[in-house]
Amino acid sequence: QKEITRQMEKCVCKIHINGKNGTGFFAKIPYKNTFIKVLMTNNHVLDSNDILENKIITFSINNNIKEIKIGKDRKTYTSESLDTTIIEIKEELDDLKNVIDYIELDDINLKYIKENNKDFSSQHLNNLYKDESLYILNYFGGKEIVVSYGFLMKIEESKIYHKCSTDKGSSGSPILSLENNKLIGIHYAGSSNFNCNLGTFIAIPIMEFQNIKTKSESIGKILNSMTIIYKIDNVNKSYNKLRLFGEEFVKNN
Repeated sequence: QKEITRQMEKCVCKIHINGKNGTGFFAKIPYKNTFIKVLMTNNHVLDSNDILENKIITFSINNNIKEIKIGKDRKTYTSESLDTTIIEIKEELDDLKNVIDYIELDDINLKYIKENNKDFSSQHLNNLYKDESLYILNYFGGKEIVVSYGFLMKIEESKIYHKCSTDKGSSGSPILSLENNKLIGIHYAGSSNFNCNLGTFIAIPIMEFQNIKTKSESIGKILNSMTIIYKIDNVNKSYNKLRLFGEEFVKNN
């Protein structure tokens, strides 16, 4: 436990929100044709209101308090149904260079994302992860990092059922393969029905995150579309499609 904690302690943080604590972790995930660095946790730890522009995310790593300010060009994502929140890390801007380390994605997750789920059923994933030994790094009880060992019971659609011990403060912990220390899922709750704990198979929210645009990217596309509509309608001396925004606005922009 001490060795795993020593190796991975810079990958996991305690998130402070509204007087409560949750766990978060730093990971490298695929984005378009490259990899980007992100902070991940649960939606019930950081929801859509917590990641609005100009909001401050406060967390501690190795007992050092750090902050991230949400800017308009920082990629963010949250899903209540998948109970996952993803925030892009900008090391220099966030003063995090050499302070944190990043967990890599498990190869099965990477293949799942690359092939867009076409060849993967829940049964296929269960066969690939059969009897997989797991551990999670979490702020068990909101105090210090604890390593909890267990195994994967099953994957059902986006859900992972696992047997790693958790407590209050464990929400948002990474579910890792004991074999290669790579990321498989994110823990979010207990399940009395199966006498186990629940997590999200991490490839699914990452696939959704890849489709998120920054505000500046979205605005650029809107303006380009409006300009094209204006040119077409100008030829026909018709401005019906522009009335929502106003003809002068389109001319000037």
